[in-house]
Amino acid sequence: MDVPRSTTTHIHSPATPRLPRFGTRNNVIADVAADGLMVEFAQREPEEKRGTIQTTIYLVRTLGMVFAVALVGIGMNGKEYQGTFDFSLTYSQVMLIFSLPAGAMVPISWFLVQDSPIQPGERKSFKMYCSQAWALITNKAKGARGQT
Repeated sequence: MDVPRSTTTHIHSPATPRLPRFGTRNNVIADVAADGLMVEFAQREPEEKRGTIQTTIYLVRTLGMVFAVALVGIGMNGKEYQGTFDFSLTYSQVMLIFSLPAGAMVPISWFLVQDSPIQPGERKSFKMYCSQAWALITNKAKGARGQT
């Protein structure tokens, strides 16, 4: 079965296949880091409120994914994408819409994230850091009570 292809939407760039791969890799890295931070904050929650931070974070993440899917599904369902709508967004417009919140995170993180500097006596050598990282990687996971 021959699937019709749109000739007006093809992007002529050798970097085109690499861009989604780069974005996906960075998304996974950011997602893992965010999950780690979420666990750290969730452990600090009082017992009576336990789970509130986790629920809120996953709600916001899911709403963001719903928005992204709706934007692509509706915005790119025009005739030039073999869709049914009379209107559509171009690939560049969709990427611009997605890049605005991501770009806004740079100044937001720079000005709003507070982090205390490491004191000179607390600084670890690179050799000690690598040794601790290797020990963490090679150790078995322990149960909730510390059993192996």
